[in-house]
Amino acid sequence: MLFHAYGMYINSYFDLGLLGLKALDDTEIKTIDLRIERSEKPLPKKKFLDNETYVDFQSGFYFRKNLALFEFISGNTIRIYPLKNIFDLDFMRVLLNYPIACIMFQRGFFSLHASAVLHSNSVYMFCGQSLSGKSSIAAKFLESGAKLITEDSAILKVDEGKAYIMPSYPFIKLSSEANEYIGFCDQNGLELPADKNQRRGYKLNKDQFFSKSIQVDYCFYLDWSKDNTKIEKEDLKNQYRRILEASLNIYPLSREKERLIFSSTLNFLKNVKTFRYMRQKKLTSLKNVIEQVESVKFSEKFF
Repeated sequence: MLFHAYGMYINSYFDLGLLGLKALDDTEIKTIDLRIERSEKPLPKKKFLDNETYVDFQSGFYFRKNLALFEFISGNTIRIYPLKNIFDLDFMRVLLNYPIACIMFQRGFFSLHASAVLHSNSVYMFCGQSLSGKSSIAAKFLESGAKLITEDSAILKVDEGKAYIMPSYPFIKLSSEANEYIGFCDQNGLELPADKNQRRGYKLNKDQFFSKSIQVDYCFYLDWSKDNTKIEKEDLKNQYRRILEASLNIYPLSREKERLIFSSTLNFLKNVKTFRYMRQKKLTSLKNVIEQVESVKFSEKFF
């Protein structure tokens, strides 16, 4: 089956439609950018640890306990050794996040743990660790008419002095509490049994998703604060540190990989306006999030 995601035409053994992607007519597609295949061989006898990974420019792997071993080959193939025969929503979510980030690394892209939206002709990206509010902020923007670009893995390319982000898939995860507060969806959403934060999944309609590569304008590093909301510009050293913290392809860190990540990060910081965004860890802090984020466009003190 053929699908389009992250700017690639993907020939997949697995049905990616669970994440809202539409199967394409294979007679119209001449070039396949990525093949996702199921291995007919048994799992290698090496003893893997849960979440163990290795990625270089030609090969790599990622092991997820009770799910699969994902093998990355030369930027054009993900070979999967399944540990179960149920290819459900949890399986698809894992497949289309970190393994894709690894394949894109092999293709010369770099990846951050971030969500991104298009709103009022500007692209806003929100970087942070798990439970830092990336998805809730994205949902708040969507509820106000924005389009989602990605909700979890941001695949980026700096080209000709501009940073571009690849669209992922039309799907977002939210806690029931956040969904109710934002008023995002009146449906219960899809169950995600493996989600440790007990969130539910929501497929987006075509008007809620932006499906083309687009330039990133602003990046916000999310932090919790005991005080009031604060948006501030940081020095280059702290900006660089925060990008590394959000990077998906750092380890193991070889000299060659270190040079690529260093170059990609600096190019990103040169071409995207970046800020630290601190707010209180409660749902009510989402009330004015759009106005707060967009205020950077009109505040001369940042520029």
